[in-house]
Amino acid sequence: MSAKLRIVLTASSALVGVFGPTAAALADEQIERVTVTAQKRLEDVQKVPISMKALTGNQLDERGVDGFQSLQTQVPSLTFGGQVTGGENAITLRGVGSENVTGGGDPGVAYHADGVYLGRTVGIDETFFDVERIEVLRGPQGTLYGRNSTGGAINVITRKPELGRFSAAANVTFGDYSRLTTRAMVNLPLGDNAALRVAGVVNQREGYQDILSPPSLCGDCEGDAADNFNVRAHLYFKLSDSADLLFTGGHYENNESVGVR
Repeated sequence: MSAKLRIVLTASSALVGVFGPTAAALADEQIERVTVTAQKRLEDVQKVPISMKALTGNQLDERGVDGFQSLQTQVPSLTFGGQVTGGENAITLRGVGSENVTGGGDPGVAYHADGVYLGRTVGIDETFFDVERIEVLRGPQGTLYGRNSTGGAINVITRKPELGRFSAAANVTFGDYSRLTTRAMVNLPLGDNAALRVAGVVNQREGYQDILSPPSLCGDCEGDAADNFNVRAHLYFKLSDSADLLFTGGHYENNESVGVR
């Protein structure tokens, strides 16, 4: 059992009509248009000739998808296994992935964060935070994504800084087994042509299982425990109408016991 507490602060405001539906209400009744970059260019998801599933950040929040474990319920044929030998994560699409999940093995499903390929799945953050959209491409994608995409490709696109607008949000989830997951973000305008966006998540939970291996091998280990931290920063400059500059940095730390998830 878990519960969520969400706090949102924004500097923008809106006028609500009294005697009729607002423009926002009418827009909510329309089908949301999802733009993806599955083929390395901006396209309407309905016009991309690829078997894929795309979910926006709003859709993830509405459906309670906060990580890869819950994403499995929204994307048919996707499976995600927690850390195993060497700390690697096992991702498969349509049953195709990689059986070699050691530190020297190559994944069968390519994972990209903001267009950057992560060859070692141990570096994949299992929780989602401040995400613009997620694209899951099924089937071989070697033409655009290289040899380690036999099963498919997963693209995680995070939200970028917004010019001229301050905003902040926090989301706290707590539940059984001392679960406490805290997500927070802040968007800071830096003049008219620059902005900084910082987002982070702290995820902690006691394990569902007691590992009975000798103390010399594991100590006081608990299966399915969670203890990780992630922070990300985007610094954006608008140089001209046709030129932008974006700096991205991040830190991911995982203190979970390898091989007991």
